[in-house]
Amino acid sequence: MPQSSPEARSGAILESRPTQLTAKAAWDLGRLRRLTITAGWVVAFLLHSAIAQLFFRDPVKRRDFFTRNTGRFSGWFLRTLGFTVEIKLARADLLDRSYFIVSNHLSYLDILVLSSNLPSVFVTSREVENTFLLGTACRFGGSVFVDRRDRHRISEDSQQLQRVMREGFNLVVYPEGTTSDGTTVSPLKSSLFSAPIAAGKTILPLCIKYKTVNGEPFSKKNRDTVCWYGDMSFAPHFVALSQIRRAEVELAFLQPIEVTPESDRRQVARQAGDMIRAEYHRGREEARKSA
Repeated sequence: MPQSSPEARSGAILESRPTQLTAKAAWDLGRLRRLTITAGWVVAFLLHSAIAQLFFRDPVKRRDFFTRNTGRFSGWFLRTLGFTVEIKLARADLLDRSYFIVSNHLSYLDILVLSSNLPSVFVTSREVENTFLLGTACRFGGSVFVDRRDRHRISEDSQQLQRVMREGFNLVVYPEGTTSDGTTVSPLKSSLFSAPIAAGKTILPLCIKYKTVNGEPFSKKNRDTVCWYGDMSFAPHFVALSQIRRAEVELAFLQPIEVTPESDRRQVARQAGDMIRAEYHRGREEARKSA
């Protein structure tokens, strides 16, 4: 068999290299394009909200606009990333009224996923309020900020939440107190449950589950693409998030919990936490069996 010369072999290598570089350049260009588009939605949302707020002097009307505007932009943003959201309802007419919604918490994405399907006011921490970019986005989303670490502010924060509920908004809290890596649902802190009990507002437990990422079942391997927890920095996580091509999320609205002024907030928090945790792990087990 004739042997190719070293020059010929070298030429073959040199001829194939431009193709490899072109493919890599196309991949990098695609990544840059997706990052630019997703960042563009964020900038558009911030600019639109900043301008629009100048036309609303009534704080209730301003918050109503913010929640609906956030829902629209959240939907556009998630569609850009290829997110699809499945809604599960404990009964068909469940969302015909407003609630004090309590949910597990895995990422800032949770807010986008829920608001794109149900305009709501989100309760978040003072720490998030002071986080670069994220705090501004939350303010323009109509969020309410509370200080969970300051026990002296519990009563003041409760009054603020009751006022928002009386205005007719869905009010969403994440009583785990922080985001998680998706392993389980931590026990719910009970302090904020005093607000719906005092206001006589029905509590609606919600379980959010990220089911697949880029066609793969949610797991330790890909969870950090969507989950934002611990000491993760926002900007690097957002860049990684922008590269998602498709993902599936489930919102499971469970049976409502009716409360009265005599209800015990710790008992109600345990009940809601048990319901959310059971639903979360049931979904994970079903996903593992079908994988």
